Amino acid sequence: MGRKSTLYRLIQKEYQRLTDEIDHYEGEIKDLAKGTIRIMSGKYVYLCYKKDGKMVSEYKGMTDSEEAIKARADVKTRSMYKDLIKQLRLELEEVEGYLKAGKRFYKKYRKEYEPELELGYEDERG
Repeated sequence: MGRKSTLYRLIQKEYQRLTDEIDHYEGEIKDLAKGTIRIMSGKYVYLCYKKDGKMVSEYKGMTDSEEAIKARADVKTRSMYKDLIKQLRLELEEVEGYLKAGKRFYKKYRKEYEPELELGYEDERG
C-alpha cells in the first residue's frame, strides 16, 4: 500500500496517544483503594469492598487520621480515573472509526493516489 496522507498518520498518532493514556490510567487504578467510603457515627471511617463475594468493611481510623484521609483520596481519585478512562474509550472508538474509513478509502482509491503519494508530487510528463 502506498504512503498514507498526513491526516491519516495524525489520526494514527492520536489512536496511539489514547491507547497509551488508557493503559497509564488503568495502571494507576491498580494501586488505588477499591470500594466506597463509609463514615459511622460521624467520625469512624471504613473502606467497604467485596472480597470473595462477601462485603468487607475495613476500619481506616478517625476522619482526621492519615490513613482515613488517604483512603478517601484514593477512592475519589480512582473514581475520577474511571470516568476519564470511560471518556478516553469513547474518543478511541471515534478515532477507530476514522481509521477504518481511511483504510477503506485507500483500498478503493489506491491506484489513483499511489503514484502521487510515492513520488511526493505529480508527474508532469503526462
